[in-house]
Amino acid sequence: MMEYGRLWAQSKLRGWSQEDVVRRLIDVGIELGERQLGVTRSQVSRWERGVTHPRAPYPKLLCHLFQLPADELGLVTFSTSPPTHVSVTIKEAGSEDVERRELLRLLASGLGGGLLAPGLVRRLGASQPLPLKDEALPLEAAMSITDHYRHVIDSQPAQELVGPLVGHIHFVSQLLESSRSLATQTSLATAVSEACGFVSRLAFDLNDPAAGWNYHRSALAYVERAESSVLQAYHLADMSLWAGILGDGDRAVQLVETANSLVPQDASLALQAWFAAREASAYSRAGNRSAALHALDRAEALAGQADAGDSVWPWTQPFGRGGLAGYRGAIGARLKLPDMAVPALQEAFSSPLRPVSKYHALVLGDLAASYLPAGEVEESARLTAEAFDIGAQLGSYRVLQRVREVRSALNPYRYTSAVRDLDERMAGVRSEDFTNIIALSEWPAKDKPSWRRD
Repeated sequence: MMEYGRLWAQSKLRGWSQEDVVRRLIDVGIELGERQLGVTRSQVSRWERGVTHPRAPYPKLLCHLFQLPADELGLVTFSTSPPTHVSVTIKEAGSEDVERRELLRLLASGLGGGLLAPGLVRRLGASQPLPLKDEALPLEAAMSITDHYRHVIDSQPAQELVGPLVGHIHFVSQLLESSRSLATQTSLATAVSEACGFVSRLAFDLNDPAAGWNYHRSALAYVERAESSVLQAYHLADMSLWAGILGDGDRAVQLVETANSLVPQDASLALQAWFAAREASAYSRAGNRSAALHALDRAEALAGQADAGDSVWPWTQPFGRGGLAGYRGAIGARLKLPDMAVPALQEAFSSPLRPVSKYHALVLGDLAASYLPAGEVEESARLTAEAFDIGAQLGSYRVLQRVREVRSALNPYRYTSAVRDLDERMAGVRSEDFTNIIALSEWPAKDKPSWRRD
């Protein structure tokens, strides 16, 4: 399987549609003497989603077209299992630390979209493991810093968090290599695995899916050392979420089913409810309504039996019956069931939320979409504008992508004052603020806001 998302990302960075790629590939083929090309839009779509791998002569032509090597386009095959060359095994003093350098290389290459400055890569590669004379203080620092990022990742701009989080990964991995205590190694491996998961989420939110998948694999590699089946299942469920967002519902289902198989039978009811909710979300992404609603009913039954305030695991917010409102609303909106979506989303919206958060904005976007079938255009446009403001403030591709989807659905009402006000509001943001977040060419030409350059 080719590396999921890289070809798609490079096309979007250039504002190319799949038809553009087909046309340009044919032109490149003629230029290089490959005149009998039968490439189609559906083929390009399968390549972008990682369903099939392009056969000769297409890898050569794609490299020529994008002016990039094969590995940067994801044309080098990979295994979906964690990378075997990444190791967190403790080294004896003085031994050559090949695995550490390879891990740093992997982390740096995963940020190929410019998230990590070359100078920082050189500093990371040149540094030596940190001494760990007193394990208590470094361990406490590593865990508290990880906990800090856990609480701000949804409410701070992704671009501002990437650099500090990558540095934190380096810091914790160095502590891990220096530690001689098995218990400390387990705790540090858990911290660095979780931090890799954080960076993966940030990479996806910056429209760099290739980096997102790389960091997910790094997270899984570290979780083997942490020996936590729950954390491994969490990472797989998170990968399922992003596979669904990127349009691969079947892969989303496969990943979440693997995650559920790892959840211990004696796990808390809240934990089981959370994974059932993620399963419902994956089925909805795959378009399987009955399976999605069945999994959601199971999640709600489990949540109803859970103790009040029960946490999924120590680093999450409590997840009980109230925590399912957002899932029910999003799934209802996705399956075009407004009678199910609207009350659930209203409940999620009224629950305690940070004033400005990506989750808050996504709830607004889903609610805006769910108001449209009833013809509530003004309310839909108003909520979409609020979601846009949050997405712009936090630089969230995922939020802005949702805004784009709702705005496209509003197209039949584009001449109403509510939608015109929405377009004017969006036009007040400079286009260069979003060139690396959302492809403006994805807007239908007749809907595309007249972005102003200040």
